[in-house]
Amino acid sequence: MTEIPVIGATGSVGRHVVATLAEGGHGVRALVRNPATAALAGAVELFQGHLTRPESLEPALAGGVEAVHLM
Repeated sequence: MTEIPVIGATGSVGRHVVATLAEGGHGVRALVRNPATAALAGAVELFQGHLTRPESLEPALAGGVEAVHLM
């Protein structure tokens, strides 16, 4: 399964990207500020982080990925 991290996953566009990827059978790793309030559709793996803290991106990228969506 393709694992695709989506950075900005709870934004107005990112939320649709997450749903479309999950519906298409891709593994989605959603980088969100607050996993408790993310409320994303589909089977999505949540990772807490932010672009201003580059070290917080590492868990979402661990194990290799084939693509990244950055919004």
